[in-house]
Amino acid sequence: MCEGTKQLRAIAESEIVLKTIVDLLYDYRNQARSIYALFELMGAMMTFGKLANDLCGRGVLHLIAEVMLSGDDFRNGLIRIGFEILWSAIEAVGVDCLIALASQ
Repeated sequence: MCEGTKQLRAIAESEIVLKTIVDLLYDYRNQARSIYALFELMGAMMTFGKLANDLCGRGVLHLIAEVMLSGDDFRNGLIRIGFEILWSAIEAVGVDCLIALASQ
């Protein structure tokens, strides 16, 4: 995993920015126009171990899976990005993120 760009490190250090991003994802049903951007952002954030660990602890993987399963076409690009997010989380955090996902 990467050591984090200055932008990722800034997000990791700013609780208000991180909370806003996570809150937007939790409100995904009302964020239809920005869900792709949010997923892309989650994908980038999952490459930074500190953020990946924090996001997994906040239940983001459960939301990612929920969004993926709500889609009606598994060829959708959102599904591909969702799998990339899950894979990045496994690489950054390890199997513990899947155990946390299973318990949510």
